[in-house]
Amino acid sequence: MSFISRNDGLIKISDNNEILVADTDGRMLYYSYDNATYRRTLQNVFLKTYFEKNKRIVYQLNENESRYIVKRFYEKAKNVLFKDNIEKDFYEYLKYDAEKMKEIYKSNIPIVPPDQYFSIYVKITNGCSWNKCLFCDLYKNQKYSVIDFNSLKKEIHEINNYFGESIKSRKSVFIGDANAININNNLLIEYIKYIHEMYNLDIYSFMDVFITNKTKKLNDFIQMRDNGIKRLYIGLESGNVNVLKLLNKNIDVNNAINFISTIKSSGIDVGIIILAGAGGIKNYNNHVNDTVNFIEKLNLDKKDIIYLSRLIEHDEYQRKLNLNGIAGLTSDEMEEQVFEFKKLLNTNAKIAEYNIIEALY
Repeated sequence: MSFISRNDGLIKISDNNEILVADTDGRMLYYSYDNATYRRTLQNVFLKTYFEKNKRIVYQLNENESRYIVKRFYEKAKNVLFKDNIEKDFYEYLKYDAEKMKEIYKSNIPIVPPDQYFSIYVKITNGCSWNKCLFCDLYKNQKYSVIDFNSLKKEIHEINNYFGESIKSRKSVFIGDANAININNNLLIEYIKYIHEMYNLDIYSFMDVFITNKTKKLNDFIQMRDNGIKRLYIGLESGNVNVLKLLNKNIDVNNAINFISTIKSSGIDVGIIILAGAGGIKNYNNHVNDTVNFIEKLNLDKKDIIYLSRLIEHDEYQRKLNLNGIAGLTSDEMEEQVFEFKKLLNTNAKIAEYNIIEALY
């Protein structure tokens, strides 16, 4: 016998050892069975998560595998999700739904932090104002720009139409793209004030600590906090100067410590992202030790998060390593470094993993 619950824009079906979750517009979100969980992103990417020898594995399904999971999901859920006993290609239905979402943003959404999968994504900028990090290719083909206020209002109107009643399932707002809060502060406050009035939800965003620290002061962050900003996610990557140079991140370590302390003083929480594997074998120990020392100088608390993300070596970064005669880490060495970070980080903040493969909206 199936157990069905409807709450806050979600429909959950429990049937023996299977759990199916969709929103009230019929979009598949999660499906758990046979010791694996499948997540469909709003961009119609399907991710399988399971454990093998106590190791968490994330795998992106190909189209045939995705079609199979969708077919199985809707065979069990369609009579609950839809009033009419309809017969259709549900994979094509979801694919079309993802295209409708893409039209709102005029592009794909690159990534969000793991705790923001169920956010409402609102673009106030396109792309990345720096866009020179050698380990990142998320924004390479995008020209950085700021969205005007009329376009923002249109975007929110379209988002609301897209989600319909299921928008109740979204628990926060994430403003993007990269480092969206670095725009003129008066404009930023106007934007987030409007967004907060529309949704009455906490607002989150990425930021950096080498451009934004030149434009934002304590009072700016206090204004952000008062208008809904809850947490800012900082791609620190490393506390070691040589590793940061290899990554082409122009971070002054001491300035970054002071700047993050300023953000904390405003009452805004932080999420610090550390890049396991950065700097290769040559910088292995210095990367770990200097990053741990960096974190220990911050007054982090239980509302903050430290994310450990595994480096994916793109061509530009690999060429930089080769030019400097540095070998990259093997997958086993990278896992060992993640383990070392977890063991050595002495902080009140929560420590969690950030897998870029699954960080999709």
